[in-house]
Parts: sequence; C-alpha cells; structure tokens
Amino acid sequence: GEVTAYKYAGAGAKLVLSARSLDKLQTVKNNALERGAKSVDIITQDFSKTEEIGKYRERVLAIHPTIDVLLLNHAALPIMPWMALIPPHKQAPEYTRRIFNINVLSFIELTRVFLDDLEASAGQIQVTSSVAGLIPHFEFGLYGSTKHAVNGFFYSLQQELLAKQSQQDTQKIPNFVKGDVNQVAHIIVSATISRPRNVDYPIASVKFMRSFFHFFPNYHDIIIASTGKSYSETVEIQQRLEDASKTILDNYQVGNI
Repeated sequence: GEVTAYKYAGAGAKLVLSARSLDKLQTVKNNALERGAKSVDIITQDFSKTEEIGKYRERVLAIHPTIDVLLLNHAALPIMPWMALIPPHKQAPEYTRRIFNINVLSFIELTRVFLDDLEASAGQIQVTSSVAGLIPHFEFGLYGSTKHAVNGFFYSLQQELLAKQSQQDTQKIPNFVKGDVNQVAHIIVSATISRPRNVDYPIASVKFMRSFFHFFPNYHDIIIASTGKSYSETVEIQQRLEDASKTILDNYQVGNI
C-alpha cells in the first residue's frame, strides 16, 4: 500500500490515505508530497469496524467530492494452518470474524457506499487479491478463504456492471508477491490508465499455478499431502506454529496492512 501510494504520487495524483496508525500515515503523506502528489489527505480508520464505513465515506467526500479510483488494498495476513486456531484458543471465533471483517466485509461495504460516486465519475474499483484466493494451501486456510470470497464477489460484480452497461470498472489484481513490490505497485497504477478487467502478477507464475491446480488436481494434492506429512512429523515446526498462533491470539492484535 505504501509503495502504491508513492507510485500514484509520482503520477501527480490527489490522494486520500487511510490506515489505523496516524504516525505511519503522516510519514507516508510527507514522502508522497515529496514525490509529486498534488495533495495528500489522511484519515485514520479501523476497517474491521464495518459499521463505521458510511461515516468514513462522508469524511472522504468532504475532502474530495469526486472520486476516480477506490483502491482496496488493506488486509490482515494470518499465515498458519486453520487447525492451529482451534481449542484451546477461546478467542478463535472472534479472531476469525475480525479477519473476515477486514479482508472481505470492509471491501464489500466500501464498494457499496462509494459505488454511486464512482458511477457518477466513471471511476474504478481496484481490488488487490492474492493467489491464495485461487489455489488453496494448508498454511493459508483463513487468509485464502477471505481472498476466495473477495474474488467471488468482485467477479460477480464485474458481471453485474457489464449487464448494467456501467461506465464504472472493477479490477482484480491477484498477486504472488515474492520479489519486487515496486513492480506490483507500478502495475496497479498503470491499470488506472489501461483499465484491464484483470491483471495477474507475475503473469507466468499465476497462470501456471492456476492451470496446474485445475487440470492436475491429483498431483497438486500429492504435493500438498507430502508437505503436510513433513509438517505434521516435525515437532519443531509444529511447536513454532502453535507458539506463533498463541502469541497472536493472546495479544489479539491484527494489523491493517
């Protein structure tokens, strides 16, 4: 998100940046202005509190009455097997709800409240998704399920808007970010101009993984099963996962990235 803000700044955009941390937002604002943004406004917001998103829209429109791009890029990223969250962790149900609020329901609610504004401006909704929303993996059960939900909702919304012949676009950018985040940010900003319906990055890796899973599910399962066997037999890895999940749940702090 930070790098994408700088890419938009370099293109001379007017930005409204939101996150929970005011200090981090102020730092990004200062850097974005140095990189050429025409204006940068910041609004602190916890997107796990979906009931506040209507008021969030009012604050945004008070700054900029016309919205051209809504970039949905925030996420909570729990990387652990889902079964590591089951008993004895009593907070697991609330933790799960919070992850879905941040990763899914806030995306849907932000889309709902800004949709009329974006239709009026012939604007865009840019949604950063993940390969975890295309291909399941045992360490990404909770995170991956939120991205599957995001993909399902926004693919359907694309079809609704097409049927309605709307000027407003949705874009999904599944990304397998193992490398240059600057390139990912560049692709997101470039999509604002070219307005493709979908963007894969890196293209070859995403398309190969998507095809491999769909056309060779048995081989995919064999690979995962062998990884899972190794994982289950390695006490050290199990202990690391259990300790990590216990720390997360005990502290109960989920960040908006």
